[in-house]
Amino acid sequence: MKHLIQKSHKSFQDFIAQFTSSKNKQPPTADLALLPPPAIWSRVLIWTLGTGSLGIITWATFTKVEETIVLAGEITTEKPGVQVTAVDPGMVTGVHVQMHQRVNAGELLISYNDDETDKRLESQLRQKRELETQQKENQIILSLRRRQAEKRLTLDRDLLHRLEKLVAVGAIEETQILEKKAEIDELEISLESLESEQNRTQAQSNQKILEIKQIIRELEAKKERFEVKSPIAGFVQELRHQTIGERIKASDTISVVVPVQGIKAIVRVPSKLSAPLELNTPADIDIDAFPSSDYGSVRAVVSSISPTTRQSTNQSSEKAYEADLKLMSPDNPKKLSLDDLRPGMAITAKVRLREKPIISTVFNFLDGLFEPINEQR
Repeated sequence: MKHLIQKSHKSFQDFIAQFTSSKNKQPPTADLALLPPPAIWSRVLIWTLGTGSLGIITWATFTKVEETIVLAGEITTEKPGVQVTAVDPGMVTGVHVQMHQRVNAGELLISYNDDETDKRLESQLRQKRELETQQKENQIILSLRRRQAEKRLTLDRDLLHRLEKLVAVGAIEETQILEKKAEIDELEISLESLESEQNRTQAQSNQKILEIKQIIRELEAKKERFEVKSPIAGFVQELRHQTIGERIKASDTISVVVPVQGIKAIVRVPSKLSAPLELNTPADIDIDAFPSSDYGSVRAVVSSISPTTRQSTNQSSEKAYEADLKLMSPDNPKKLSLDDLRPGMAITAKVRLREKPIISTVFNFLDGLFEPINEQR
């Protein structure tokens, strides 16, 4: 150990002596720029560059940056627009809303009619009134006939009772009693037949009235369908029949109403990504109609991702899948509110994919730089 210390001390003294001699040594008066630098400065420069490079590499290895991708998309509703269709054919008689107007659920959009429903309804109502009147008259007639038969039956029974007393004293013949009993039996049968006829007539009249009432209900329901109302609260996006007298066919789309609440952003994500897009990934959305420099951005998160890709709408063959972004809150609520956004507005979303070391970015840059050269080879 002592020998090692002495050897180190001797080496240090030699280094000091060499440094002193090189300092005191006067260079020649020749061209100094062509002379090599002193050895000590070369070592210092090499150690400085090496240490700095090692520090930069270490810093670039452990320091991470966010990898962000910029995606184009648009604002849309969480639920699609509702198509209001016509069930029956007819002709437009009134338009009660305008394009892009806000409507409430159940509000009248347009009204139309046809050439036969009103006439058929009026005819069925008149026929119903006639049947009800006829039914009442028949009931009155049958009730009178029945009361008449009941009175006659009561009278004959009273006469039979008196004739039986006369037969007992021998004042009349017994055949008269038998004839009277036969008449009473005929009256009882006639009364039962009259009651059966009354019930049958009542049932037939009721059946006809029920059938007419069913037809009337169908016609009234049809007239109600002629008044086309909005099924939800929202905005009138389309109104395809706006002219009085215009013909409407069955199953024609009359209007499209977009829900008033519940909007989201939808973006098209390229299938080639450096990292997979995950749920709940934060994103910043810039609305083209509200520049971020003036109104700020809107914070959002990825709420859903389509399971399959689709062909892009442009001419390129690149495939993309859709991702839904849930709008959270604007950065500047005083200037921009979520209520100001409308479906169809174009957006630019900056989605943070992951964190990666800075050194990987350098390697990716170098790889992309030399890739064309490798392809040429």
